[in-house]
Amino acid sequence: MLKDISNVEGRRPKAWTERSCLLGLFLILPLAAFWPCLRLPFIQDDWGFLLELQTNNTAVLLANFFHPGGAIFYRPLAATYLLALYKLFGVQPWPFHVLALAIHIFNASLVFRIMTHLLRDRGIGLLTGLLYAVAVSIHLDPLCWAVGIYDIGGACFFFLAIWFFIREHPKTSVACFLAGVREHLPQASLTFDKFHVVKLLNGAVDEVRREEQRTEPGLKSTRYLWLKNPGLLTAAQGAKLAGFSKRKYKTARSYRMKLVFQEIYRLALPEAELAMEGWNRWATRSRLEPIIEFARMLRRHWEGVMMWFYTRQTNALLEGLNSLVQTAKARARGYRSFRNFRIMICLIAGHMGLLPT
Repeated sequence: MLKDISNVEGRRPKAWTERSCLLGLFLILPLAAFWPCLRLPFIQDDWGFLLELQTNNTAVLLANFFHPGGAIFYRPLAATYLLALYKLFGVQPWPFHVLALAIHIFNASLVFRIMTHLLRDRGIGLLTGLLYAVAVSIHLDPLCWAVGIYDIGGACFFFLAIWFFIREHPKTSVACFLAGVREHLPQASLTFDKFHVVKLLNGAVDEVRREEQRTEPGLKSTRYLWLKNPGLLTAAQGAKLAGFSKRKYKTARSYRMKLVFQEIYRLALPEAELAMEGWNRWATRSRLEPIIEFARMLRRHWEGVMMWFYTRQTNALLEGLNSLVQTAKARARGYRSFRNFRIMICLIAGHMGLLPT
């Protein structure tokens, strides 16, 4: 099964079709809604700002832009952006409007990605992004004025901040744990055990299934079919899985990738590391976002994942101790203080025994 890696690596991904359709929607609809704005001249506040640019040299302008007391509104980045456009294009209004519309389209794409990530629904994310893109009553004024970049640019930074937060937030607790280990246990080697790594991959496969079942109703109620290993399937489940495998389901493809990944754990070093490298490249180009995210996680913690092939350690002992502690807590219906709870933990898990009377 490891041969699948080399077979798939040679194929070029065909994600351009879907991405081209999305790009076309996000280009055509805003252009259709705001096309007249591209032909407008400078209006109102634009001329006041242009006059300031024409009557001062660049050094003085930059000093004023980045001095909080130099103007009523402190907008150094937007003002520098307008200065750069003025230096490049002079008093031609169309470049200002074209770039403002381009940033607006980028903002709409960020709305699409944010909503898709939060709701796990690509359809609702697409609808939200397109509604934002063509909301004429909201975006008409900023796109008509050259100085409207203040509002469009502010929205861009706002959406970027949200996007980076929701992308990085799940990694925060892991990063804090790893930082604590490096600081207080500098000689320790971290091992990411096989069980939890495969569990994360199972979660990615299930996420692919949940996304695909919106367009393929036949995948509903098949969650545990894809989580089981082939040897644990019943005859009926095996036949059903074989039927799915004949069709070009994304879920079936992610399932095959999971089986290949599990086979890597049967290898020894250095073959295991070479196979893992190949699998990671395959996953990165799979066009399956949950699998791609898993591959990125694998790359971020590569040393800890590969350490398992040296140590073969798991946290089964810790899980067993935690089970004993939770059982004691449930049996006692809770403890009046943490001190009492700590004493019970030491008696149960510390192999202290009872002192003689």
